[in-house]
Amino acid sequence: MINIEITKLDDNIKHISIKGHAQSAKYGNDLVCCAVSVLSQSIVNAMIKALDFREDFFSISNNGNLEIDIPDNLTDIQLIKMQTLADVLDINLKDLSKQYRKYIIFKEKKGV
Repeated sequence: MINIEITKLDDNIKHISIKGHAQSAKYGNDLVCCAVSVLSQSIVNAMIKALDFREDFFSISNNGNLEIDIPDNLTDIQLIKMQTLADVLDINLKDLSKQYRKYIIFKEKKGV
């Protein structure tokens, strides 16, 4: 099961967590895992570019878990870019979770 959690503060995404594996098929043939991986990796790569190649806002564990923290110390342009990319990830992960309810749990929570 893939567990996705999006944390928002005042409608701005502050944290994205993607953990686990779908196990919808045998290793190497799992299209649900593939979809989540490709989508999240693409967005992280775009975020790196949006932050002028800064890479201190995310971590990927050895087992593939992804944590993204939107930094506070951004220029206005960087913040707009990061929120737009985070929104794209949010919308598409939410859509995938609706299509593949058996394999993806999507949670949204309000931050403090």
